[in-house]
Amino acid sequence: MFDPEKYLDVLQNIEFGLKLVYEDHAHASDFYIMQGLEKSLITMKQKKGYAKNQNSEPDNEIEEEVIAHIVEIQEMRVGKINDLTQEEYVRCVIEVAKSVKRHNAVGGRTGYYDFIKDFIL
Repeated sequence: MFDPEKYLDVLQNIEFGLKLVYEDHAHASDFYIMQGLEKSLITMKQKKGYAKNQNSEPDNEIEEEVIAHIVEIQEMRVGKINDLTQEEYVRCVIEVAKSVKRHNAVGGRTGYYDFIKDFIL
């Protein structure tokens, strides 16, 4: 079972970048963030030689920035900091995507941003 407490630093790295995306784009929404996270998971698979038939191309600059951020954190952390594995990192991205979806259902267009904006500095 995934223990978020063990990966707080990784989750915060991911969330910090997502917060910046929301703040840099007035039209950013949870939907675009979710799409970017899903495409970043595909992008990471493709870098390993898998998921070649899946679409990981961003449809807009928000998705593009999310993908770039997720891949940058992957390259910076996996196998380099605290023995983080690729599988653990993927699980962290999935957990953040679940959180975006959960808070969007409650808070509307930017429910996730409204949830993290005061906690991620």
